[in-house]
Amino acid sequence: MPKLPSCIFWKPNGVEMPKAKGSAADVQIGARLRAIRRGARMSQTELGETLGVSYQQIQKYEVGDSRISVTTLLKAAQVFGIPPTDFYRNSEPAAPTMRRSGSRKLDRYAASREGMALLKAFAAIGSPDVRRQLITLAKSLAAH
Repeated sequence: MPKLPSCIFWKPNGVEMPKAKGSAADVQIGARLRAIRRGARMSQTELGETLGVSYQQIQKYEVGDSRISVTTLLKAAQVFGIPPTDFYRNSEPAAPTMRRSGSRKLDRYAASREGMALLKAFAAIGSPDVRRQLITLAKSLAAH
């Protein structure tokens, strides 16, 4: 058997074992967590303290080395004042029925100059409470 590079192995008690890597979904969700956290101008330490985990664990979630639990993902969504589905935004839907109607229209708007300006301004709001109030206001205005 050919010798593999040591960077893909770890040695508990001297026995070489392959290092585990997260799935593509873990990597995508982690990347979204990082983008959302950075958009909220929150450090890994601050998020970790809020979620009850270390900043090292946040690092592992963000690079996809560790799978984030549903409970932790729900807590993170609460912290950022967003729906949990926002962590799956760049992921492929599990089934065609899970794709929201109108999401392509929303994607096009978000990619527009106006949409990007709105998203950047919204992400710069540090307070989750203020973001939630702004969402409520926008929904109210949209209903009229």
